[in-house]
Amino acid sequence: MPVYRTKKTFAVVHFEETGKGRIVFLPQGAEVRVIGPSSIGKCFEVMFENKLYNIFKVDLLGPWATLAAPIPVKDFKLKPMRVSAAVAVSA
Repeated sequence: MPVYRTKKTFAVVHFEETGKGRIVFLPQGAEVRVIGPSSIGKCFEVMFENKLYNIFKVDLLGPWATLAAPIPVKDFKLKPMRVSAAVAVSA
């Protein structure tokens, strides 16, 4: 999950437990962790200070935010596989 640092204040949507959404402002310099796609079109769901918010993709991926933490690359281990193949030779 990538982490972005905002270069300016952003308006985001926060849904309360009752399902009611409200617009709040994330401060300049906020570090947000992308959780995944949002239920709101063209938005990401992000985590900031242990709360979930919805932010427009264009805002987060534009020049107003920078990647703050690299996306971790998992170590891939090769696992042995059994391969059985029947080879048919036609004359």
